[in-house]
Amino acid sequence: MNKLLATRGEEGLELLADILGPVTVIFNDGKFKELTKKGDKLSAVQYVLKYYPGDVLYVMAKANGMDQSEYNPNPVELISDVLKFLNDPDMANFFALQGWIDSNGASGSATENTGEADNQ
Repeated sequence: MNKLLATRGEEGLELLADILGPVTVIFNDGKFKELTKKGDKLSAVQYVLKYYPGDVLYVMAKANGMDQSEYNPNPVELISDVLKFLNDPDMANFFALQGWIDSNGASGSATENTGEADNQ
């Protein structure tokens, strides 16, 4: 993830453009939103690894400054990379601006996160 956070200018824009498609697909998945809303990031990682393995590997490779064919982590490294990606404060702010998660790392609206929507 070092490449993603260290890249600036046009190169940074190109990198962001490369990963935005797969990231958007994952973050718009209802089950992923549900898991992140609950704050269950490990289950969210398990879910995306099972249902979006190609997208996850692509994003993590790009975030680490590699082509997907070069990125070959062991399972523990992959989980660690994905959790770092999700937990990074700059990434969390970016996701919050997109409406994918709130600034505390949960997805959805305030009423969804507090359960108020269910009580009405």
